[in-house]
Amino acid sequence: IGALLSLPAMNEFLNINFRGGIASVVSLTPGLRSVMGLGAIDVGKKSVLRAILERKETVGIVADGINGIFVSATVKGDFEPFAILDKKGICKLALQQGIRIEISYWFGNANVLDAAVDPLGFMKWLSRKLKISLFLFYGRWFLPVPTREPIVMAVGEAVRVEKKVDNPTQEQIDELHSRVMAAHKNLFDGLKVAYGGKDWTA
Repeated sequence: IGALLSLPAMNEFLNINFRGGIASVVSLTPGLRSVMGLGAIDVGKKSVLRAILERKETVGIVADGINGIFVSATVKGDFEPFAILDKKGICKLALQQGIRIEISYWFGNANVLDAAVDPLGFMKWLSRKLKISLFLFYGRWFLPVPTREPIVMAVGEAVRVEKKVDNPTQEQIDELHSRVMAAHKNLFDGLKVAYGGKDWTA
């Protein structure tokens, strides 16, 4: 909720043209789709490209998606989860369109709520099939009330694409993905001590 409310504030006070990408199912659900009015857009490929190429907007995408929720539920202790080792679709899209990838990380975001998931992974499998997150979440007093946790948004150096590649090879995609991972790790390592000293796990 806080992230969604920050969208109009960023556009108004920072004078940027920013949109937050949300799951396609949200944009199709009565009641939930009202968040589109706050500056969110469908995270589908066509919608994202229209925003970037036609309206010249910056689009924020949670790269680990559904998988990140389930990783966060199993990774505890002195680690911040980071589940994008196999998430390379954004890199392929960036190469095809010749667009840069901005790097950011929200410290503490994974600690606000806990997710209850089944140990067999059925909920994760079904969530990815249906493209909707199916899980139970809880915070303070085992209620859907967020725990008190400082959240810090950090922005790193953009990863640039030198030239547009209509049909990128797997090697080119992997190379860009490695640079994205390295940029995220540099951002995280540079600020983790100030935040609390946690390490990350991918």
